Amino acid sequence: LSETDPSRITSYPSACSVVPGLSSRQRELCIRHPETMKFLINGLRMAITECQHAFSNQVWNCTLNTPGVGTTPLKIASKESAYVYAIASAGVSHSLAKACSKGLIEDCGCGPTPASLSNKFVWAGCSDNVRYGNSFGRKFIDVTDKIHSDARALMNLHNNRVGRRLLASRMEKECKCHGVSGSCVTKTCWKVVPNTTLMVREPILDGKRTERYLKDKSNKHKEVFQAAKGELVFLDPSPDYCSVDTRGRECGNNCDEICCGRGE
Repeated sequence: LSETDPSRITSYPSACSVVPGLSSRQRELCIRHPETMKFLINGLRMAITECQHAFSNQVWNCTLNTPGVGTTPLKIASKESAYVYAIASAGVSHSLAKACSKGLIEDCGCGPTPASLSNKFVWAGCSDNVRYGNSFGRKFIDVTDKIHSDARALMNLHNNRVGRRLLASRMEKECKCHGVSGSCVTKTCWKVVPNTTLMVREPILDGKRTERYLKDKSNKHKEVFQAAKGELVFLDPSPDYCSVDTRGRECGNNCDEICCGRGE
């Protein structure tokens, strides 16, 4: 889906025919909300691009179709899959939230105004609608795993939620001053989703601090359910990415790691 060209998606339901790999429920959502699909796909592409940039100096560089590891990385329930599911889910919500606040999606508008009051500024303007982004993203992305109850489906759903929750919790305040000659007599503020580059570098998503390897094969269902809300979970160890030929890859101060000790 992330390889689909968003420019081929129009506001007509017939455009859904060019989107590959959709389940029946996803195709139904596409037909009902064709204008939303362009931004959903944009969000997926943006997330993968940022992921590849963030991991460009690692042995696994967020390549989703890696030959030589037995299967595509996302088919393995590894920490890399956990990361991709979380950041893709957040990327979709991010793109939809932005599109809503810009008036580009008919089904949504500005995000809700915060209830908190301040004597330093006034809540006004158009906040990014992360509520709609998370809601539509959940309906579309989670649908294929919701019909299953195996550990891998639960893992995917959990990591999707981690990505969406992280996006919502990291919304930032953006303000504008109003007054004569640059003075700030009145300040209006609204909420915006964080920069995607910052999102992929979040400690929760950096693959180092908050992840849980569920080793107990017979108890994985229970462990996924009990995992912390902000913790990525995975079921299988990562494949040996050093088995893949990494010749031609650029490296910085970690050439020995990327080249897997084979020399630069």
